[in-house]
Amino acid sequence: MVEVFVNGKAVQVPNKSNLVEAARLAGYYVPTLCYHPRLQPVGKCGLCCVQVEGTAEPVLGCSSRVAPGMHITTDTKECQSRSSLAMSQIVNKVRDRAPGSFHAPELANLMEYSIQNAYDDSSNAIQLDITKCVECTRCVRMCKDVQGLNIWKFSEGQVVPITTSSGLDVADTLCVSCGQCASVCPSGAIMEKSHLEQVSAALKSGKVVVASLAPSVRVAIGEEFGLQPGSISTGKTVMALKRAGFHFVFDTNFTADLTIMEEGTEFAQRLKSGKGPFPMFSTCCPCWINLMEKQYPQLIPNMSTCKSPQGMIGALVKTYFAQKLGKKPSEIFHVSIMPCTAKKDEILRDAGGRSGYRDIDYVMTTRECASFLKQNGISNFELELPFDNPMGIGTGAGAIFGASGGVMEAVLRTAADKVAGQPQDIPNTSMTACRGFDGIKTAEVQIAGLRVVVGIVNGIANIKRFLADMERVGSDKCGYHFVEIMGCPGGCIGGGGQPKSNDPEILKKRMRAIYEVDELSQIRRSHENPQVMELYKTFLGDPNGERAHHLLHTHYHEHKVKEAELAVAPVIQSAEEGEASASVVAVLYATVGGTTESVARSVYNDLRSSKINAKLWPMDACMPQDLTNVQTALFLTCTFGDGERPPQAGAVWDWLEAQQAGTLKGLQYAVFGLGSSKYSHFCASAKQFDFKLEGLSATRLIDVGLGDEAADDGYATAFEPWQGQLYEELGVEPPKAALVPHYRVVCCYEASTPIPPPTKTMYATLTESRLVTQESYNRPIRYYEFDLADTGMEYFVGDALGIHPSNLRANVEQFLREYRINPEAIVSVLPVDEAAPLPLPPSVSVGHLFERYLDVFSRPKKLFFRQLAQFAQAPAERERLELLSSRDGAEHLTAYLKDNPSHADVLRDFRSAHPSLDFLIEMIPLIRPRLYSVASSPKFVGSKCQLVIGIPTEVTRARGTIKGGGLATSWLPTLHTGDRVPVIVHEGSLRPPQDPMAPVLLVGLGTGLAPMRALLQDRLKDKQSGLAVGAATLYQACRFKDQDFILQDEMREFQDAGVLSRLVGCFSHQNPRRFETVDLLMTEDPKPVWDVLSKPNAHYFYCGPAAFNIPAKLEAAIAHACAEAGKLTTENALLLLEKMKAERRWRVEAF
Repeated sequence: MVEVFVNGKAVQVPNKSNLVEAARLAGYYVPTLCYHPRLQPVGKCGLCCVQVEGTAEPVLGCSSRVAPGMHITTDTKECQSRSSLAMSQIVNKVRDRAPGSFHAPELANLMEYSIQNAYDDSSNAIQLDITKCVECTRCVRMCKDVQGLNIWKFSEGQVVPITTSSGLDVADTLCVSCGQCASVCPSGAIMEKSHLEQVSAALKSGKVVVASLAPSVRVAIGEEFGLQPGSISTGKTVMALKRAGFHFVFDTNFTADLTIMEEGTEFAQRLKSGKGPFPMFSTCCPCWINLMEKQYPQLIPNMSTCKSPQGMIGALVKTYFAQKLGKKPSEIFHVSIMPCTAKKDEILRDAGGRSGYRDIDYVMTTRECASFLKQNGISNFELELPFDNPMGIGTGAGAIFGASGGVMEAVLRTAADKVAGQPQDIPNTSMTACRGFDGIKTAEVQIAGLRVVVGIVNGIANIKRFLADMERVGSDKCGYHFVEIMGCPGGCIGGGGQPKSNDPEILKKRMRAIYEVDELSQIRRSHENPQVMELYKTFLGDPNGERAHHLLHTHYHEHKVKEAELAVAPVIQSAEEGEASASVVAVLYATVGGTTESVARSVYNDLRSSKINAKLWPMDACMPQDLTNVQTALFLTCTFGDGERPPQAGAVWDWLEAQQAGTLKGLQYAVFGLGSSKYSHFCASAKQFDFKLEGLSATRLIDVGLGDEAADDGYATAFEPWQGQLYEELGVEPPKAALVPHYRVVCCYEASTPIPPPTKTMYATLTESRLVTQESYNRPIRYYEFDLADTGMEYFVGDALGIHPSNLRANVEQFLREYRINPEAIVSVLPVDEAAPLPLPPSVSVGHLFERYLDVFSRPKKLFFRQLAQFAQAPAERERLELLSSRDGAEHLTAYLKDNPSHADVLRDFRSAHPSLDFLIEMIPLIRPRLYSVASSPKFVGSKCQLVIGIPTEVTRARGTIKGGGLATSWLPTLHTGDRVPVIVHEGSLRPPQDPMAPVLLVGLGTGLAPMRALLQDRLKDKQSGLAVGAATLYQACRFKDQDFILQDEMREFQDAGVLSRLVGCFSHQNPRRFETVDLLMTEDPKPVWDVLSKPNAHYFYCGPAAFNIPAKLEAAIAHACAEAGKLTTENALLLLEKMKAERRWRVEAF
């Protein structure tokens, strides 16, 4: 235990507790959503912000560990503000998935089409409405990490963020209906399939309505009515059901005893004969039966033929009890109340009815039962009644069925007597070995001189591990005689239909209650239950006899699963196989613009082509704790803002931060970063990952690679040698070219309609486009306004809007005509041999493919020439391409690229090299969104989003044939008001201070004015709402005062309103004899700088070029200004700036 202080209160907490747990132990609430005590934390939702003394920023409580003497504060304004912001983003995502939230009919239709996969009621047990999903990934982690099934995966789609891993309906997957995903889902996106309306109708139908109550329901249902966890609510539940209208309420403990009689007799017969087959497996758990029939049908001969207690009571209610009432089976309506969602599957099995009726009409889970009672006005959970006869007495042996090990213990109590022919005493140590939460338990007992070895397994992942061990040595040689298997962790007390709880001790409390019921029972052996004995005497005959076998036993059959589902099924190996198995190579990436993703995909495809077991993991859609289970991990990341990690890397980085030295001792890793040496923090994110991984004891395979976009061949200059070293270490043959494509282009009948926007984007409407510089100016800047109302997207001051541009149609048509490809052809692009799918529509015209997705008019990198050489038919062309792509041909390549040719130009130059579309898809890079700093505040302009974008008309591409700079800036001026543009919001780094009174020093160079305008708009709205705002000084830099000193009418309005205290214009080319810069002005007149930074909580914001070391020059000028005007020493001035950086009051966005 360690002592920490939460909101000043000292509390002892277990070592390695996270801060959420510590706060809750101290009695303080911390909001959480993705966190659950039974799952590994991932820090995804961002709600659990707490402040730790000594840290500048709040931390995520779920992924941070306690330390002795730590001081934690849960209720600061900053923490509450961040939690509120995170919750707003979550709620907005859910709200905006509904088609009705879009006013434009076309977009509403598109949304309705897109969310078809969000609904799935194919399963008998659970149903999905993913429009309610809050992206907490609890279901994914529960299914994969706890249950080992991998049914769910987190996709990158905003519309349907959770899908089945195979893309099939749930009913066609390897899902066993355990419902553990539903038990941790906080939003109702996954829940049990409910039939409460049918139950209500039955109560009004005139039929005799019967309820039967499972053992573990009585120790959990009270939680739904405010009772303490572990409260025993047997009589209270009976009374409540009677008040709700049920005529009879029976105890499923009764048929648990009956199950023991049948199963114990069956086991005793196998023991006495010595023929087995062994081990015999218990069959009370329906999700275990589902697992066995889908994945282990070879074990069918080993299964006990006994029905579960639910199956047995169902058969008896409509035969034995119906006869006693003088009723036909069809005149009785039977509702089983169970802790388990898979019980809904079980009642539909072939042996679950006869003569046209079902033994059990419906199953209600514990949660459904509580809801049903509340709907019927029952909130008083105090009065009690006993169960009804003739099935109202259960023994302690029947009660412990609800806990893992309970079935085994109950069987041993009866089997021992059956085998010996007289009462036997089994040592307590043998019984104790059956109990507890260990996933796999083993016990040995002596029964009538026979040594009997039994196994107890709970949790699907443990079952698969146990069976892998057993199959390795052979089931007939494993030594086990009887194995109890429960699919849910802890057994039925942890069933998927039990009340949801964030109490980390909840299963222990329920288990204690189960054994308390046993200890308080007057009868503790199933074969001593007088009602059971009477049943055999008057109705069933002998245990395992003809009538008993007909009613109480069943059969099993293989359940065939589709190939697509088998392909994604995880293989859980035995311990020995795990140590000897070939390791997974995980390729993790974090991207902003998409380039890093493309590089990561190419590495992944190369590894798969070399038969390496690789996995491609976006850092925001993976489980970071999986790094402890792989041997090799490759990290590819860009750098964002002022040397920051991209937002997509957040969850992985937070998890790494929370780990201790030694955590990744068995991991070998390599890191590659993408950035530009024009930035002062070149590839900082990659360097941080490399340093952090080394500190956690991981082994570095090769030195960190630093890809530089400013290099001759861009990032490829550093990537190719890094890639070569990596493949050499991994034993991978370096790819010479895509001789066997990773993608196949196949013809289709029709294109996807309506045409969807590119992946992750939505269509915004262009509402305004105008020139804000003088018309005669040769470097025009345009103002754009987009309406995001129908996108479902939300932005904040400081964010960036990604514009997904297109190639100009005329250029595309000319290229396709020259290349002899029909632009009207409809195609699909399919991955080959597990290649990573490309973010393309399911079917698309070739013209649209080249217009919107393939960056065919961009400048090629060296790799393109090397790949193209493989297709050149003319020897001279092949020789020329090989030279251009060789190390010795660097000067030739530089000369060739001097006039800025495009991919299309190269293909024209080397006409004998004519790759088919299969190859071009991979050789030509994909078009990526271009990011632009937002120039507006949503508080001020509502759903509109405004940008100011420079159009470099002097810059051309494709050998001068395309003017206007890059792809986006040459495309945007062609748009008209009303056009729909694919956009995506990216989190930015220039978020305004939380306190509107904080003074700010703003520097905007050229279009870097955009975020400064947004901040001033934000403050203007605050002031109009009656809030006080702090002083703001803005240095606005451009070339000419009369040409590109933009938006001055607005700046004057800001000044008149009192939100802009001082505006300093800086004009670099106005005076031919003086090159005026902001750092020069600050040095000449330091007072405006010190007037701001001398105030408490002052912030500095810069947005503008990274070239010419401008951010560093400004920093030096600001330090000089503080020293000069503030009378500080140089050392103290620098310390002031460092303090601002540490407290995140110094923000730089350089481009």
